Amino acid sequence: MTLARSCVLSTVSSHPSSSGFPFGSVVEFAVDSEGRPLLATSTLSPHTADLQADGRCSITVTAPGFKSLQDARFTLTGTAKQLSDMDRPAAREVYLAKYPEAFYVDFGDFRWFRMEDTKGGRYVGGFGRVASVTEEDYKAAQPDPVASFAPHVCGHMNGEVSHIKDMQDMVKHYVGLTVQDAKLLDIDRLGINLQCNRDGKSFKLRLPFIRSAEDRKELKEVLVEMTKAARQALGSS
Repeated sequence: MTLARSCVLSTVSSHPSSSGFPFGSVVEFAVDSEGRPLLATSTLSPHTADLQADGRCSITVTAPGFKSLQDARFTLTGTAKQLSDMDRPAAREVYLAKYPEAFYVDFGDFRWFRMEDTKGGRYVGGFGRVASVTEEDYKAAQPDPVASFAPHVCGHMNGEVSHIKDMQDMVKHYVGLTVQDAKLLDIDRLGINLQCNRDGKSFKLRLPFIRSAEDRKELKEVLVEMTKAARQALGSS
């Protein structure tokens, strides 16, 4: 949720022509310290009237670089409530920290909402990777500690021929598949996601770490350890 730059906000339409039907809009959002989505929406947009009439809604976010149904997405359901004058300054501060150029939120036609009374959500990590997320699990979740520097690590790994060979070796050693190419898509504290090619077919593959990585130092250590283990097992130099 913290990584997503925008989401699909689904509301219950209040417009006479579509009253009661689902209505989807692409909007920007931020999350507060409790993981509650914050929305700043204009009264010129129909979803603002929808939320004022009926706060029941859902937010769907996609993983960075989302391209197809192979990629991850998450839908959170809850009730959005318009913020009071007392709560708006704190929400504005969080929102502008994510979107510093969003000066328009101070225009008179903007209203602030916060999703509360969340009912949990649904995570789809790609084909065959589906899980329900309870309200309790969502509230207990924390931003991944590796997320902030993962893109830099991915770029470095994908830019070196030797590292690409290392990823192929790890797939062979830990998964048992021989692949002709392996590209690092993203990293989290528990493992890496790869785009692999094998016999002319392209597919995504999840490679779990041998232990969790909670910071940059631990991430480097676990990657080096897994690379060395794969090299030794396969006899690579």
